[in-house]
Amino acid sequence: MNIDTFHKEMDLAGRIQQGLLSFQNQSYELAGLTIAKQSLAANRIGGDFYLFGAPQQLPLHADEFLPGVVHYGAESDTAISMVVGDVTGHGIGSALVMALCVALFSDIIKHNHSPGDILKLANEKLCALLPTDSLYFVTAYVATFFPRSQKIIFSQAGHPPGWLLSNTGDLTPLSCTNSFLGLYTDEAFDEASHELSPGDRIMLYTDGLSEATKPNGQRLTESGLCDLFQQHIHKSLDETLSKIFESVKQKNTPISDDQTLVLIETLDTDTD
Repeated sequence: MNIDTFHKEMDLAGRIQQGLLSFQNQSYELAGLTIAKQSLAANRIGGDFYLFGAPQQLPLHADEFLPGVVHYGAESDTAISMVVGDVTGHGIGSALVMALCVALFSDIIKHNHSPGDILKLANEKLCALLPTDSLYFVTAYVATFFPRSQKIIFSQAGHPPGWLLSNTGDLTPLSCTNSFLGLYTDEAFDEASHELSPGDRIMLYTDGLSEATKPNGQRLTESGLCDLFQQHIHKSLDETLSKIFESVKQKNTPISDDQTLVLIETLDTDTD
């Protein structure tokens, strides 16, 4: 393969990857959420990914204490699951594993709403599909939102924590430490939950952003990223996202690692 053909194929691979991410552009405002998101690849192809399940009605079942009475079997009749992930390394191998992860998680979140179970199933699949001598593993953060009850259930696998910015300006980590994906087949993944209020914001990201170098030569750090998130509480999600990426943008300097940021705001779903 000559160099021109190689570059053309890399460009095509990059466009396909961006297509996988831009495919996740559906609106969730009617389901009680506003979402802003962006992912930048360090090379033409990257290992970061995000995906969002369609808002789903949870199944009905009979009340075990009142025979014949049917009701929703959860605290809300709607669930929305989301995933942010990062494949180790760079290049073609990471890009292929990224595409595999998007396919696996896309299928899993259609049928599961427990973040711990979602990660467990994804881990089993990755352990079975990745070569035993593979140098690739995956970090991921999974969150399921119940807009009507204003609740989030979350779990993470070797990934940076999510951050909750309350409508009063308080910042709280949403952390549930577990192992990476693709390493141990029988791994269990703990999950936790948090009550939300309308106007609360949540930040999910990959470490390529928190470890990015600012124009002054210093790293942004997780603390710096949280500061920016908090500073722009009165701006729209899109404006906040742009301000955060601008803080680490360096003219004519390529980024050293993939950078992904997802911002979520809860809306008031009370229609009474």
